[in-house]
Amino acid sequence: MATREQIKLLFQLKRQNRKMYQNLKKKKILPDFSKKTTDFNNLWEKLSICRKRSEEQIKRLSGEISNIQNCPKVVLIGMDNARWWLNQYKESAKAFDSNFKNPNDSNFSKYAGGFAVTSASIGAGGAGALFTIASTFGTASTGAAISSLSGVAATNAALAWLGGGAVAAGGAGVAGGSLLLTLIGPVGWAVGLVSGLLSVVPLAKELINIEKSIRDYQQSLVILDQIEKAWPELQIALPRIQLLTNDTEKLCNSLEQSSFLECSDYNSDMFPHEKLFSTVNDSKKMAKLLRETLFP
Repeated sequence: MATREQIKLLFQLKRQNRKMYQNLKKKKILPDFSKKTTDFNNLWEKLSICRKRSEEQIKRLSGEISNIQNCPKVVLIGMDNARWWLNQYKESAKAFDSNFKNPNDSNFSKYAGGFAVTSASIGAGGAGALFTIASTFGTASTGAAISSLSGVAATNAALAWLGGGAVAAGGAGVAGGSLLLTLIGPVGWAVGLVSGLLSVVPLAKELINIEKSIRDYQQSLVILDQIEKAWPELQIALPRIQLLTNDTEKLCNSLEQSSFLECSDYNSDMFPHEKLFSTVNDSKKMAKLLRETLFP
């Protein structure tokens, strides 16, 4: 049976939730936040797919171009540079992933710093996805983008960034941390819960399991606070990831349309010289895009 203190606390939490929810609506953060986070997650998924496709195309084109007779050295060097960066990035991710053989182990929890992978598409893939998140969101303590580093330096910088954690998770705070923390949390659940409050949930129903009701309302306050903190970061990140995704997709499509299987000799009159140099430039641009971050 619910005690008087529990009932008093429940009513207090309900009032706080209503007040915070109305405040977010007044600031026009809700309901826009839910839609914009959905847009962000969709773009993140699309960007991840385009990057994977681009990696495959650069690898394919590098092999085709290396088989061209009399190919200029500058072309081969350009493709080598693009392939080198991709290999460094993949090796860094592999080395980072070795720290997390199991997303539930203590090492994962230690370095995730509050960014525990849960449901949203940004968190899909467990520990391997954390390196991608850190390299896209984060900046090393030296001021360099994590995605511009390689090997051990990239791994250590990613671990340090994730280990710093967001302020909301009790960490020192990192750029984009509040947004990331919110994106991988049950935002829809929190908004839905508080919306339900405004519809007047029968008190008798809440009193059946008052301990759970109290926990739910406490968690709702935490997440609504995260939403408010994440809003300014989302305003920055959404147009940024939109531009990054568009540029990556455009270059990816261009690379997929390039092929040099039937072009065996650079000195041939029929050789597509302009297309070759264009492909090399696109490959180098793609390598550069992989180093772009949402919060420079």
